[in-house]
Amino acid sequence: SPLAELRGHIVAFQGPFRNANTELDTQDKWKIGDGFAKWEKVHDHAVKDRREKTLFVSYLSSTGVDGMTYSTPSGIAYIVNDQADAHVSDFRPGVFMMDFPGAGLVDKIIKRNASDAVE
Repeated sequence: SPLAELRGHIVAFQGPFRNANTELDTQDKWKIGDGFAKWEKVHDHAVKDRREKTLFVSYLSSTGVDGMTYSTPSGIAYIVNDQADAHVSDFRPGVFMMDFPGAGLVDKIIKRNASDAVE
């Protein structure tokens, strides 16, 4: 399958993520100043039931400002990435865009993808 051919590779996108036959389901709640509130949005989208011909894209990043609270983007990333590291095995297929993921999280994602590979 086309997805199996991508396993084990770094994939770069240029231009739109989809074509006329593909829907896009995006989580991009970026005006959040609380890392745990951002994680809730990420997790809900990461475990959401998947639909055929739909590309799920989730942004783990945030500006750290929501009108009530303030945190640096790296501060938000620290919390969200720590939670992602603990729960990445629950994630369903999709594109996960993240800031400052760290070697441990990247390694877990690579190992998870390799274990799901279709021979």
